[in-house]
Amino acid sequence: MEPVFDEGRNLVAWLHVGSGVIYDPKKSYIAFERNNGLFSLDILHLGYFLNGVFWDHWRKPVAYLLGADPGIVMPNNIPFPARPSRKPSQPTNLRFPAVPANPPLLSHGKFSLLGWDQLIGE
Repeated sequence: MEPVFDEGRNLVAWLHVGSGVIYDPKKSYIAFERNNGLFSLDILHLGYFLNGVFWDHWRKPVAYLLGADPGIVMPNNIPFPARPSRKPSQPTNLRFPAVPANPPLLSHGKFSLLGWDQLIGE
């Protein structure tokens, strides 16, 4: 389970790396990632997930995993992801680690005007 942070270094979600399932900070299943795409539970395309960064439709970073670099530019040659036929099942025996006290401050790159909640439609 990996923490997901926004531009302000706030915890906005958790990503279960093995399944692609995304949980909100209250540990509710809210979205998933597949084939470089970010999808709602209704399997609607919300944005992209590439190199540890969640991107909006305009290819601007919205949130990131620790160790990712939202300052990079999303490549233009990333194809629109195919729509999955179904959402993944929730993994069992979930373990949410402690949130890192001080995620790195990212001073480069221009983040999206959309916040995480707007991106995922909450």
